[in-house]
Amino acid sequence: MYCFRIAKAGNGERFVTSTADTESRKALLKGIKKQVSGQFAIIAADGYAEMYYFGDEPENAEKYLSDAADNAEIEQYSGKSALVHLLGNSSEIASEIETAFNESKALDVSGFDVNTVLQAAMGFSKRDFAENRTQAASDEADETLKKLAMHSFRPFTERVREELSAMSLEALIKRFREDMDAEQFCAVLESMKKLIGK
Repeated sequence: MYCFRIAKAGNGERFVTSTADTESRKALLKGIKKQVSGQFAIIAADGYAEMYYFGDEPENAEKYLSDAADNAEIEQYSGKSALVHLLGNSSEIASEIETAFNESKALDVSGFDVNTVLQAAMGFSKRDFAENRTQAASDEADETLKKLAMHSFRPFTERVREELSAMSLEALIKRFREDMDAEQFCAVLESMKKLIGK
């Protein structure tokens, strides 16, 4: 997940001003769909515009946006930080998020990932926070990213089940150890211990 943010400053002013117009946003989404594969949403807020992108071509998505914005400075967020950024600002831009959600769906440039993220942001914007909002945004981002991971894993469930049934626990742990960094590996082992109540 990526967020490309252009502020209404310097040569970004023309672009940000143009994204306030519905037809300009739609033209931008249609244009990027022709050039870059993936899922997109554009949030036009007061003072900035952001494009959220899911796909394998972030460099191409950013270049397309940069060209459309007359090479304005682009601030980039990726992964969890992109989602925390969106959630953290969601209460101030709730109507803009809903507009982005509806436009992306109508133009067929969204999918499960973009829809899930924007729905999470719309829901988060309506919550009342007794606790730390920053921590709540981080927790919500974790849950949303887990949902996205499970969705992308679903088509592999049966094949993984078959492979695991033919594999010993020692072989599985060895594979995890080879594929993961120390923190990930320790987390998996701790999770396995919880299965037996330890």
